[in-house]
Amino acid sequence: MAAPTRADPALLERLARLAGIQPEHRDALGHVTRVSPQTQRALLKAMRLPADTPSDIAASLHALQTGPWRRALAPFITAAADAPLTFDLTVDATAAGRPAEIIVACEDGTRHALSVHPGEGRLIDARRVDGQTRERWRIATDLALPCGLHRLQAGKTSATVAAAPGGVWQSPALAGTRKCWGVAANLYSVRTSRDWGIGDFTTLRDLASHVGADGGAFVGVNPLHALFADKPERASPYYPSDRRFLETAYIDPAGMPGYAALRDSEPWFAEAEAKAARLRAAPLIDHGAVARLKQQVFARIWSRFRERHLHAGDAMGDDFKRFVSAGGETLRQFAAFQAGTDAERLQQHLFLQWWADRTLGDAMAEAGLPIGLYRDLAIGPAPDGAEVQAGGVLFAAGVSIGAPPDAYAPDGQVWGVPPYDPHALARAQYGPWATLLRANMRHAGALRLDHAMGLERLLWIPDGATARDGAYVANDSAALLAVLAVESHRARCMVIGEDLGTVPAGFRERMAQAGIFSLAVMLFERDGPAFRGPHAYPPQSLASFATHDLAPLHGWWRQHRGDADGHALGRALCQVLGHAVEADAGAGADRADEARALSLAVHGFLGASRAKMATAQLDDLAGEEEP
Repeated sequence: MAAPTRADPALLERLARLAGIQPEHRDALGHVTRVSPQTQRALLKAMRLPADTPSDIAASLHALQTGPWRRALAPFITAAADAPLTFDLTVDATAAGRPAEIIVACEDGTRHALSVHPGEGRLIDARRVDGQTRERWRIATDLALPCGLHRLQAGKTSATVAAAPGGVWQSPALAGTRKCWGVAANLYSVRTSRDWGIGDFTTLRDLASHVGADGGAFVGVNPLHALFADKPERASPYYPSDRRFLETAYIDPAGMPGYAALRDSEPWFAEAEAKAARLRAAPLIDHGAVARLKQQVFARIWSRFRERHLHAGDAMGDDFKRFVSAGGETLRQFAAFQAGTDAERLQQHLFLQWWADRTLGDAMAEAGLPIGLYRDLAIGPAPDGAEVQAGGVLFAAGVSIGAPPDAYAPDGQVWGVPPYDPHALARAQYGPWATLLRANMRHAGALRLDHAMGLERLLWIPDGATARDGAYVANDSAALLAVLAVESHRARCMVIGEDLGTVPAGFRERMAQAGIFSLAVMLFERDGPAFRGPHAYPPQSLASFATHDLAPLHGWWRQHRGDADGHALGRALCQVLGHAVEADAGAGADRADEARALSLAVHGFLGASRAKMATAQLDDLAGEEEP
C-alpha cells in the first residue's frame, strides 16, 4: 500500500499557525529554533487536528476556519464589569434585519431578556459558509453586568461572559506605600515534636501564628495538591494527581474526630504512634511510609465517624454532607479515582477531603494574618492522575510542557505534564480554569502561578523528544486573565506570577498592568556579576533570596563565600548596611554568628528594596544548608 502523500509544507504551517503553534522561537541563549514539520504534525495531533495527509490538513483547516462562523456566539466573551455589555453576534445575512432574542443569566440568578437587531449594530466581518453568507455584528447594550461569570443565550447557542474588573485583587495590606513580609516553607519539611514524619496542617497553623505574632502578613507553602493514594512514594507536589483537591497526608491524625477515644481504647494506636515517632526522628522524610501509616489511621477514624456522626441532626455529620453535596460529581469522580474499585474507600476519601479542607481553613482563620496563606498552583498535573482522567479531551495528548534551553539547563527541560488544549478549553468556556483557580484560592490570600508565562504561551514537546524539538503554543491570554481577575476578586486573593526563565517580550509589563505581582529573586537580580541594588526591584513584586528549587542561603554561602559571587553579594549588602560583610571569615570564626549576621543582612536588604512584598525561606531562618 502506498504511503500517504505529504502536503505542501506551507499549507501545514498555515494550519499550525491557525491552531496557535508558533513557527519559531528564540531561547535564552539566543538560539533561534525553526519548528519542524514533524513537530507541527505531532502538536496538531495532540490537539486532535489530523494533519498526516493533504486531505487531513484541508479538513482541519476547514474546521478551524468555519467553526467560529457556524455559532451565533463565541463560546467565551470578555467584558468589563459594571460597564455596558458589548458582544458579537453572528447571523445569516438574511436575518440581520430581524430581531434576535438574547437571554442573560447572571450568577446571582437574575435574568435579563434583550431584543436586539443585529443590522443596527456595527458590521465586523462576513464569510461564506456552506453556501450561505454569515455576518458578524457588534451589539452594544445598556446592560451592565457585575463582576462574575455569567451566561448568554442566543437561540440554541450559549456562551460564558466574564465580566471582569480591570485587574486581579489587590490586598488592602499593600495599599498606598504599605509593604509586608512573610515566611515561605515546604510544609512537608517543617518538623515538630508531634508530627507523624512530615509537617501537617497543625504545623501550618502554628507557623502562621508565630509569623503573625512577629508582624508578618503571610505564610507561603508548596502546592498542596492531591497526590496518588495508591502510590504514596510519588511525593512531588509539582507532579500531582489532581490540583483541584488537597493532599490528605497533611492531615494531623491527632486532631481528627474520635482520635483520642480510639487511641485510648485500641492498642494498635500505641504501635502507630511509636512508628510515627521513628519516622519523625529519621534524618530524611519517607513520604511513602508516612502516607501509608496515616491511611491506616484514617480508615479507623472514618469507620468510627460513619457509625457515630452520619445520622440526621449531627452537626459534624451534616457539615460533611454539605461539603459532599457542594463538591458534586467532580468531588465524587476524584474520590472514586483515589479509591479504585472499593466503594467504602470512596466514602472515606470524601471524608478526608472534607476534613483536610476544614482543618486548612481553621488553621488560617485562627492565625488571622493580614494576607494569610500564600498558596502555589503547579503548572500541570501528572498524565496518569485523576485530573487528566476526569478532564479527558481538555488535555493535549502525547505531549508534555517544558522550557527551552537556558544557562541553567542547556538542553532545556521536559516536565512530563500535559497542557490544556486551548481549543478544548475554549469549547468548555474556560469553566475548568475557573474551577481550578477557585479550588486553589480557597482559604488563601495570595496565589502563586507556577510558570505564569502559561497565561500567554507554553512550550509543547512531543513525547519522546527533547525540549529542542518543542514549539510554543499560544493560549488565549485575554480569556485566561479575565477568569483569573474574576476569581481573584471573588476569593479576595492576590496573584503572584512565577515569571523566571524565558518570557515573551513585554510579558512582565502586561502582567503588571493586570495587577499580577512578579518575583524578584536576588540570585537572578544581577547585571553581569554584580547584584542589583534594592532600588532596582519593582514595587509590584515579591522579593526573595532564592526559590524552592535552589540551594538555601547558607548552602549557597558555603559554596561561594570565598569566590567572586560571594564578594559580589557582600558588596550589594554593603549598600544597605553601610559596612562590609566579610565574604571569607576564616577557620576560626564563629560560623553560627556568621550565619546569623548573613541572614540578617540578606533579609534586611530584601526588606529595604522597593518590592512591596518580601519573603524569607524558613530553611534560611533555621540556618539549613541542604535543600
